[in-house]
Amino acid sequence: MDQKMVYRPDLAEDAEEFCPLCGAPVAPEEEPAPEPAAPAQPETAPRTVTELLALCDSFEVDPASHGFFIGKDEKDASGYGLFLDEFGDYVFYRNHTDGRRAIRYKGRDEGYAVGELYRRMKAAHLFHRPAARQESDESSRSHHHHSHRDHRQRRKARRMRRIIAAAVAVVACIVAAVVLRWHSLQPKDGYYHYQGHYYYLQHRQWYAYDSVMDKWGETEANPTIVANYQVYYRSTYYWEGSPVSDFQSSGFYDSGDMATEIDATEEPVTDPGL
Repeated sequence: MDQKMVYRPDLAEDAEEFCPLCGAPVAPEEEPAPEPAAPAQPETAPRTVTELLALCDSFEVDPASHGFFIGKDEKDASGYGLFLDEFGDYVFYRNHTDGRRAIRYKGRDEGYAVGELYRRMKAAHLFHRPAARQESDESSRSHHHHSHRDHRQRRKARRMRRIIAAAVAVVACIVAAVVLRWHSLQPKDGYYHYQGHYYYLQHRQWYAYDSVMDKWGETEANPTIVANYQVYYRSTYYWEGSPVSDFQSSGFYDSGDMATEIDATEEPVTDPGL
């Protein structure tokens, strides 16, 4: 039987082919091959909103404090968010610091939308911290959380002040327009003629002329004249040849306030068209 020697470096230096003692062929001792290392288990990315929230809980991560809003349509803070809208679509969005919103995805693929949000959370190293937080980490996170909350409250307060100011301005414009419209529809001071009788309006008070007594006296407003004052209006000024006495000569005339009622563009007339 052929004898085969096991290679021994102390006897056969330089890897000689034959044993120097017995001449048998030398076979190098084979070292056992190392066992292949077990492949690293790939990290399983969450595919649903529920799984993503569970992952945050396992790492004791508050995503909102880091600008990630899971299942929320957050409008008052910058960051990334994901929510299910009323049409059944998953909306993945980003709120910019200047208040703009960019819709990155809108559709029925929950896995894709969750994956996009998870990828950005992972890039922010939210899932690489140890589960047990150091006291300093807790203090820092708490400070960041309160700072973020205070910032949102300040933004809400500023937005509310702007809304109130805009509402007040709108109401003021509406009131002013109504007042101006109402004033434009009111009869202006001056002489009126209706069914053979003469009237005068001064500061919302009507006066009727008594041709028998040849004098002016207070009277109630005639609804027909008020409703059609442009038809029965004659003149602001007394005219020559008028069948009535000058209202300015009556004891009711108010010369001080009258100046504000007279239309400056109207000239005195001699024939009011009676």
